[in-house]
Amino acid sequence: MDKLDEHLWSREDLRHLNDESTVIKRKKRYAEAYAAGLPMTRWPERYDTYDLAISGFCHTQPHLQDLLQSIPQLTDEWLQAHIMKNERMAESYEQWIVFPFLKLDLPYELAKTLALRLQEAGAWANYIPSIYREPQIPLSEALLMAEPIIMEQHKRVIPNEPLGPVKLVEWLWTPYWLLGTFSRALYEQNYLYAYIDKVDGHIWTRDEQQLYSREGKLD
Repeated sequence: MDKLDEHLWSREDLRHLNDESTVIKRKKRYAEAYAAGLPMTRWPERYDTYDLAISGFCHTQPHLQDLLQSIPQLTDEWLQAHIMKNERMAESYEQWIVFPFLKLDLPYELAKTLALRLQEAGAWANYIPSIYREPQIPLSEALLMAEPIIMEQHKRVIPNEPLGPVKLVEWLWTPYWLLGTFSRALYEQNYLYAYIDKVDGHIWTRDEQQLYSREGKLD
């Protein structure tokens, strides 16, 4: 019940209020990350066009009507299938999970707006520079870059325990390679990780990785 006029709030009202609160917190978190110099916060200064990576479908139909003129591709059946889960999507799920980009090349602010609309409908959607669709740092090079990083962690955490080879832990839609090596001595998680940027090769810190993940979903 509203504290001023005593009207009853609907679930939609509460969800909208929660989304607004989340966006405010997100802006504050992003501003702090920018001040700290996290590389992904410099994307607008470095890249002109952006795509969206979808790792979770919309639960409801997103509000996109006012964006159709700026993004006519939103009417495309293929793109719609990558936004809303349906029977056709199930047939091509394996291909989608490997390459979940919408194949758009949008200005930064427009990509950011589209991502937020999809997130409001329940999707997990990240806007990402279009150049990341094709990694500039090949996996073979990323593995070589990751090895000294992981060995340094090994010395600090479990110096006397044997490790397996450094390898790709999992293929992800993220802008970084997730590489690691296995050790049974690690009880909470069995891998030591390194996150290597797929375009410029910089090492993603845990703070940057978490910022990217949180930017993809309203929660």
